[in-house]
Amino acid sequence: MTNSASQTIQFTPEQLAAIHTKYGEQNQLTFAIMLRFFEEKGMFPVQQHQTSDFQKMMIDVSKYLQIDLTNFLWNTRSTERFKQEIRFLTGFKIATIADQVSFLEHCKTVIFPSAPTWDQALEQAYSYLKNKKLEPYSEKRLHRLLTAAHHQFETEFLQRITQSLSFETKQKLDQLLTYEKSNESAAKKTKQTISNDSVTFAELKSQHVELKNHSIFYELQKYKYLQTLSLPQSLAHMGTRKLFLKYYERVLIESPSHLKNHNSSIRYAYLGIFCYVRQQMMVDTLTDLLLKLLHRIGKKAENFIDKNLKLDNKRVAGKMGTLLVLAKTSKEHPKGVIEQTIYPSVSQERLNDIIEDLGSTRDWYQNLIKEKALSLYSHNNHRVIWALIEALEFGSDPQFLRTVTALNFLKKIHGCEPDDPVKERLYDPIVVQKLVPESWVAFITLKNSNHPTKVQIHWQALELALFEVLKVQVPLKNIWVKQSYRYCNPQQDLPVDFYENIDYYFDFFKLPKDFTAFKEKITKRLDDGMQKLNDTNLLNSKVIIKKRGKKGSIKITPFDPQAEPPNLEALKLEIARLWPHLNLIDILKEVDDRIHFTKRFESVASREAIPEQTLRKRLLLCLFGIGTNTGLKRMSGISENHESYENLRYVKRRFITPQNVRATIQDVINEIHIMKDLRIWGVGTTLCAADSKKMSVWDQNLLVEWHTRYGGRGVMIYWHVKDGLCVHSNLKTCSSSEVAAMIYGVLYHDTLMDLDKISVDTHGQSSMGFALSELLSFDLLPRIKNINKQKLYASSHDLKKTYKNLTDALASEVINWSKIEPYYHEIVRHAAALKMRTVEPEVLLKRLSANNKSNPIYEALLELGKASCTIFLCRYLSSEDLRIEIHEALNTVERVNGIMGFIFYGRLGEISHNNPQDQALSLLCLHLLQACMCYINTILVQNVLSDPKWFALLTKEDLRALSPLFHSHINPYGLVALNMNRRLNIDLPRKRAA
Repeated sequence: MTNSASQTIQFTPEQLAAIHTKYGEQNQLTFAIMLRFFEEKGMFPVQQHQTSDFQKMMIDVSKYLQIDLTNFLWNTRSTERFKQEIRFLTGFKIATIADQVSFLEHCKTVIFPSAPTWDQALEQAYSYLKNKKLEPYSEKRLHRLLTAAHHQFETEFLQRITQSLSFETKQKLDQLLTYEKSNESAAKKTKQTISNDSVTFAELKSQHVELKNHSIFYELQKYKYLQTLSLPQSLAHMGTRKLFLKYYERVLIESPSHLKNHNSSIRYAYLGIFCYVRQQMMVDTLTDLLLKLLHRIGKKAENFIDKNLKLDNKRVAGKMGTLLVLAKTSKEHPKGVIEQTIYPSVSQERLNDIIEDLGSTRDWYQNLIKEKALSLYSHNNHRVIWALIEALEFGSDPQFLRTVTALNFLKKIHGCEPDDPVKERLYDPIVVQKLVPESWVAFITLKNSNHPTKVQIHWQALELALFEVLKVQVPLKNIWVKQSYRYCNPQQDLPVDFYENIDYYFDFFKLPKDFTAFKEKITKRLDDGMQKLNDTNLLNSKVIIKKRGKKGSIKITPFDPQAEPPNLEALKLEIARLWPHLNLIDILKEVDDRIHFTKRFESVASREAIPEQTLRKRLLLCLFGIGTNTGLKRMSGISENHESYENLRYVKRRFITPQNVRATIQDVINEIHIMKDLRIWGVGTTLCAADSKKMSVWDQNLLVEWHTRYGGRGVMIYWHVKDGLCVHSNLKTCSSSEVAAMIYGVLYHDTLMDLDKISVDTHGQSSMGFALSELLSFDLLPRIKNINKQKLYASSHDLKKTYKNLTDALASEVINWSKIEPYYHEIVRHAAALKMRTVEPEVLLKRLSANNKSNPIYEALLELGKASCTIFLCRYLSSEDLRIEIHEALNTVERVNGIMGFIFYGRLGEISHNNPQDQALSLLCLHLLQACMCYINTILVQNVLSDPKWFALLTKEDLRALSPLFHSHINPYGLVALNMNRRLNIDLPRKRAA
């Protein structure tokens, strides 16, 4: 077979023999199609014209067998006999009752405990049946079996939760539903004095937290109330966090009256899970509040000192000028007598004033900051910080056990009077010196003027010194917070079965289990790259390596600008002429008409009774209102829509979750990827660009931070863009790691796009990023701003001597492989934690940071990152084409930022929510609208270019710059009227290009 179908359709000799034994070409084709379909789908076709894919498969099979498909009729009389023979050929069998029992048990113990969506559950069910060589059940029967298995699993699961709760806990949960305060909302209570009475259910649901005293004490009151429920510790082992979150979100949307209508086993289980997850979230929030308060004290103290330093001359007039005269005089008379050279210029009294003003130590600046921080702590923050410290419970690694012990000791004596002799007896100065930094000792131990030999302890200085240690070590998880999720014991972040299934993990990552083999693989790439750069550097006129100076040793000549695309604007004008003023909401609906993405929006409730068409209309209005930032009120009350604000709010609460919107975005991106005409768009660059953009957001929440580079308060949106499509988006704080956001998108985008090459800017790369990219098998290709100061690391000292042309760019040290070898398996375990989603990249990278240099895993990854970064630098310096490709990819992110401003126009582009989940939802709906716009634009471009005249008009530069990210023909404003019976006329009949 020489035709193109033979490249995709293949039959084994045994299968071909079975096909040719059938009498007549019609039977042979029927048998071959059934066999091919069964191998691909694991089931037999129900109808011969199911989908366009099925029809394409029929054409391919007919071409492969060289049988005419024109007069083909499906032979239904022989299909049962063919099925039996195909089962025999493939080793499949019809499921028995025993197989059904095993299947139901698998669903209850493996599939549903992981809380998949319904589509994911179906996929896992088909995978199980295929692995067991069982012919799948019919679609209706499979749905019935899965529904029955899910009902059994949920009933048993909720009963276990209910049975674990004590009688007293159940009573308090009932009181939670019955206790309501008249005419008082949770939002109002945050602005009032917090009392010690019970907490209402509505208040527990509230997640509005600010860095203000009344808000902190309000959150503490809710947390203390949850502690009084005495939830069993065994609850943590009864289900995964994802499963708990499923029921947590279900409780969030239900009112107390709805929960009361459930039977007792369901009601108590729902409330128990809700309170357990809420308690975990509150511990995370309280820890965030503590860290932010401590950070604010230090920052305020530093700003205060910096401001006052400008007024130095008012305290000691001309102090800085005096110091300049002193330095010049000492330099001019290095051997002169002080009385003869210094004192004539600067008197002794003048020097005494400066010494008194600056202090007696060289650390006078830091001491001033400590004094001010201690003042701020003592007068304004002491009460609230201690309230947080007493609410949290800490654990630690052995090396920080003393710190946790000291914190527990301070908790015990916190209520004592300042001059209580108990404090003096329990204090050990030797122990304190080991607990706190040396710079704090002088503030803690004060000499007693009445007793020259006795030392007086400044207890608040000791507290603040310990809290500063806490501020550094808690994000690193050297000290962790019990009952927390994000700040938990770091061992809980790693796969517990790694060493039991170590062969599986190394096969999964395609890494050699032996470190020697891994080292040889990395070393060969590093040595080859260094040698190539050394050999070609003198011939490369655009890259110069010179003697290292203040401006570094590497100089790169910028590449020439590329030619402008001459006819691309004409193509956009033609599209605008054929389809003028397309309404954005009509684009959203048209995409749903084609791929039915609204079916992805599963309710978080156990059941819903809204008619399908009514639900679809409300979903589209909600998605448009949230994605354009105009809000649900603007989508309601319009005569053409006939949907009330309450109806839209109901749909938003129950159906529009971040998980559902992400799944929808993935569907749209996958459809664009499938339908792209490669003749027009090309195979596409394999490079994905990742970068962030700052957005304005309401700031009465913990997510918003001040951005040090851009200025102002806000949040960051981190985009992953490939082939003009935004593949993944993520909301992050201004100070959080861009490297972590980059890794998050690579691992969690869940689309058909291969993100195996990632281009980032300077802030999106680091040694840790390079090391993890090496383990996770993707290529990190950054555009580094300070490329001139980068260093190249050789694999050994012997080879370093051979790189004569790279001497000025070589680092003094080489890769220390001995730091990697003892911890090779452990660094793969950390990579597995990212891949298996047991830890978020942001949490892991905080632990593996420069603040935790003593961590051997950090040191091992740092050395691996140096090697990987050097391999990249050798490629980057050797290839101008690679530098151009990286630059082109990053420019596409700027185009995405422009489109974002076009779509997200409501409220001047400011996210008007203080709930972080609502902020993330606004971003995701914006991403969905952008993806839908790209979907329609892809169709429009392909329709126009199906005309041979237009296709021939485009040059190489036009095709290079062609992107679905344009909006000149789209109208996002005006009256929003959603007509469910109207379609866009975008399928114009045109001649196909040759």
